Amino acid sequence: MSCSTGWQSPRSRVPDLSGKQVEESLVEVLVTGYNPKRVKVVEVADPGRVIEPKPAAKWRVCAQKPRAGTVFDASDELRLQAAKKCP
Repeated sequence: MSCSTGWQSPRSRVPDLSGKQVEESLVEVLVTGYNPKRVKVVEVADPGRVIEPKPAAKWRVCAQKPRAGTVFDASDELRLQAAKKCP
């Protein structure tokens, strides 16, 4: 016997981190479920250059990939483009 109610469990979404401090953003993505090893902070001016989160803690997130609102997938790498002041 099958009982289908049409209910689906809610799926976590990637949070919107634009404009938030890097430090605050890292806490938020860890709560979402990202593995810290899958989160990279890069400079807006040089997106190929990964920077350590601690020196950039007070910088602002200017962009992110994947986009805010997309379905969270723990296997995705999250890249936060950060700067002292967003362009």
